Amino acid sequence: MSGQTAIGDKDLAVVLSKAGSDPVFKARLLADGRAAIASLGITVADDLSVRFVEDAGRVRLIVTPTRRPDGDLTDGELDQVAGGFGPEVPLVPKQLGRGPKL
Repeated sequence: MSGQTAIGDKDLAVVLSKAGSDPVFKARLLADGRAAIASLGITVADDLSVRFVEDAGRVRLIVTPTRRPDGDLTDGELDQVAGGFGPEVPLVPKQLGRGPKL
């Protein structure tokens, strides 16, 4: 899977499963995600930054899209982000008893 521009769902499931069962791998993943996933045979494009962070329970990372200088998305970019409707993602952890159940 050399030179991927993103990590696919199947590869991500492998990475997260390994991190959940192997504390040494998890520590390596948090320190150097690119090297850790490469050890599983998963590579991404050199110009893609890869960083894994541990869920701190009360912190949510929200990634905002970059804006093109002209402000418009290309048709290809629109295709990548268009997905229709899906379940709302709670901003409050479910275990606190608030937010919609998924």
